[in-house]
Amino acid sequence: MNNQNGRGAEYRSRSLKRAAREEVTLPSGAVFVLRPPNVESFTISGALPVALTARMASLQRSGLDEQEAFARLDPEEQVKMITFARKMIIHICLEPRIVDEPANDDELGFEDLEGDDVKFLIAWANSGGGKSADAEKFRRGSGSTAVAGARRKK
Repeated sequence: MNNQNGRGAEYRSRSLKRAAREEVTLPSGAVFVLRPPNVESFTISGALPVALTARMASLQRSGLDEQEAFARLDPEEQVKMITFARKMIIHICLEPRIVDEPANDDELGFEDLEGDDVKFLIAWANSGGGKSADAEKFRRGSGSTAVAGARRKK
């Protein structure tokens, strides 16, 4: 039974209304409304592959870039990382929503997204989004493109 008026739907609705929102311009020029990722919920639920995240960080500290580190993971680990990235993109994208089967004008499927936009969304989420992304950009220097694209508070 799919009850849109149940307590779960009510909780999700209130949560979305309270969520920080930010208009973000993607590399393609599209403007999305994003919310920062809820890392705590992903960690508690087990969706965040913590051991793999630690392994990726270790590989990157050894001098590998993100793509090189990812290539060092075995195929099963790569699938887990991709699955998590997919969940994270679905979570952070408020407008348009990213769904498996788009049914209206404010929904996109993953196959609709350009590759550079997917990479950008993952980087934005990994930086913490919003103020955390600004802090990361500041730490790396004002000339850095830690998070590319213009952002406007909504």
